[in-house]
Amino acid sequence: MDGHHQFLLTRFQKLLLMPTQGYWQEGYKNIIVNCVHPGYVVTNMTSQTGYITAEEGAKGPVMTALLPDDGPSGVFFNKTNIAPFFTTDWVLN
Repeated sequence: MDGHHQFLLTRFQKLLLMPTQGYWQEGYKNIIVNCVHPGYVVTNMTSQTGYITAEEGAKGPVMTALLPDDGPSGVFFNKTNIAPFFTTDWVLN
């Protein structure tokens, strides 16, 4: 599979994970559950066409893994920022 098709498959997989994220966030109140898009990273999966390094792409996942116990849950992070267009409220209603 070429890099473009792998990229599209990965985007589709992330889209499918969003309702699951809402389920886990609602069902397990003592666990923080978020989704993170690291950005378009220079890797073999992107055929080295990404815009940021793997080190830069790791900042979002590492930041969310280290969130405090009272940190945000049920949100989508674009790199290190909460994306304003997405919350899991629509999944739970």
